[in-house]
Amino acid sequence: MKYLLLTLALLSAVPAVAQPAPAAVSHMTVFNRPGPEFAKAHDPANRALIIAHQRLYQQFAREGVLIAGGRFEGEPVLGLSVFTLDVDRGAVRRALEEDPAVKAGIVAIEFRDWQLQMGGLARPAGD
Repeated sequence: MKYLLLTLALLSAVPAVAQPAPAAVSHMTVFNRPGPEFAKAHDPANRALIIAHQRLYQQFAREGVLIAGGRFEGEPVLGLSVFTLDVDRGAVRRALEEDPAVKAGIVAIEFRDWQLQMGGLARPAGD
């Protein structure tokens, strides 16, 4: 018991070593907003543009670089996509800038970095 008290006394006299804060990590996110030609989104002639837009995000998911993506109800933001930390941001940016719906002005995209500070992101089982 005497040794336990001595050890505790010695440990309490040692100054605490400050641990560095964990490095902030940020996920690439993409907000989809109505573009200047959004009214044309419901025109059957533009259906192929919307399908190509959706397939692009489906391809990101198949490649394993898209953690989550989905639609919001209403506007001004139509959807949000969150990418993995190691995604090739330049490749994603180039692909989305060539998205037919973006080029037609139906969808506008906004790239933002998002720092996860609370909780966590879990991948679905089997991914």
